[in-house]
Amino acid sequence: MNKQVMTKKDAVELYINLKKLGNLKGVKFAYGISRNVALLKPEIESLDKAQAPTEEYQKFDSLRLEIVKRFAKKDEKGEPIVKDNNYEMENQATFDSAFDALKFEHKEVWDARLKQLDEYNELLKSESSVVLYKIALNDVPGDINVTQMYSINTIVEDLVHSPYPSK
Repeated sequence: MNKQVMTKKDAVELYINLKKLGNLKGVKFAYGISRNVALLKPEIESLDKAQAPTEEYQKFDSLRLEIVKRFAKKDEKGEPIVKDNNYEMENQATFDSAFDALKFEHKEVWDARLKQLDEYNELLKSESSVVLYKIALNDVPGDINVTQMYSINTIVEDLVHSPYPSK
């Protein structure tokens, strides 16, 4: 195992990419993938806890969602219309005004959440201490595509040495 210098954000992205490779074959490859998932998991769980909303913010967010639903466009069944994971608003300015009032009313909770997210984003920039398990290039399945290979290239090691001396 070699020390791989990466940020915590890189660790999160690698973890997500490793979890997507379940359909590829090869015992040594599968072992390497599962080993790295296990190595990264404690750090990912810690990061998840660091960004988890407080109970107070969860209450605030439920109030925000009530406002969102109240000002959202409705379909023929009276349900809010959601497009691309966003609610469509009848009048964006009216919604913004109501949301600003809610943020003002719960200023401490809103400010605490913004501070928490800023601290989390700074944490993502810091160096990860995880030492990754390297997978030999020869053990990578032949049916891996370019996108998959690029997403895990930090853990793949080409152990084949060139016959030419390095400069």
